[in-house]
Amino acid sequence: MIVERLRLSTGFAASERDWVAERLAALGSRLRSFQDGQVELEIGLKDRHGTGQQVTLECRLHRLPHLHLVATSSAQDLSVALNEVRNDMIRQVDHAKTRAEPRNNRALRNAPILPELDWAAGEDGQSMPSTMRKSRSKPSGRAASAFW
Repeated sequence: MIVERLRLSTGFAASERDWVAERLAALGSRLRSFQDGQVELEIGLKDRHGTGQQVTLECRLHRLPHLHLVATSSAQDLSVALNEVRNDMIRQVDHAKTRAEPRNNRALRNAPILPELDWAAGEDGQSMPSTMRKSRSKPSGRAASAFW
């Protein structure tokens, strides 16, 4: 799962792809709930073997709302840095999922998606759903005559 969604940015060679994907594999279980086209992962490495080495893992979740999550590590050992960005990204994805999905209310979690309303212009030129348009005819009955 991670292999298909991962894009290596600057600092990583194509030959390291499998090794990086193996290090980030624990992230795959958190991303399984998203559809294939909803997740993009990109990892980059700046100043390899230098004093300012930094690994950056970016995750873009294309759903409502769109999320762009970023985890960074400046650990000198590359495998430690990959583990740190993986763990931070797992935390961020978990937080984003619990923020967007109701945990304790099954009715809200399984609520059906409402259909789109048919919008049309009313008599005054204002747009409103056709289900909300009021009839302009005079109501009948004794109580109604007091208002008309």
